Amino acid sequence: MGEATEDLIKRTALALALLMLAGILCLALFPTSPLSTFLVQKIKQPPPYHFADDPGEGFTAFYPVRGRDKALRYVTQLAEVPAKQRDTVGKLVLAREQDPAELELPPQVVLYSASWCGFCRRTTVLLDELGVPFLHKDIERSDAMSDELLAIAGNMSIPFLIINGTEVTGYDPDQISALINP
Repeated sequence: MGEATEDLIKRTALALALLMLAGILCLALFPTSPLSTFLVQKIKQPPPYHFADDPGEGFTAFYPVRGRDKALRYVTQLAEVPAKQRDTVGKLVLAREQDPAELELPPQVVLYSASWCGFCRRTTVLLDELGVPFLHKDIERSDAMSDELLAIAGNMSIPFLIINGTEVTGYDPDQISALINP
């Protein structure tokens, strides 16, 4: 085997090792992210909890719901989720013997923003610093997302967040932090 081939093999092995490490870090730090869900589906081993469309055999699906008193409860039917929260609620999938009330779940966060918005960028940085996974909806990339924002908020003010069903308009780091870490 030539020196160039050995070098190529070493570089490929290093790249694969780094890719595996990135996947493991993603699973550990952001277990509900789309990438983590994809990785879990590929390796067929669910983490302690994950969001998915089909819970699979041996698992039960719950919808985490915040009540008016900010208390978190779990329901098993989407019809039990308040209509205002249905677009942002994820399906929590647990092994049948697990109790969802015992889990420390990250808050469910949706951010509507635009690339040109400085306060949107600050909000994204804040969410990253708080270590919370969030669904990012850029209203410039899709008319459907801007229509969705208009339907929910009644206007096009950004950044606009939904944190566990609570709406936050504008960049308010104190309110955002308080909602994420009650």
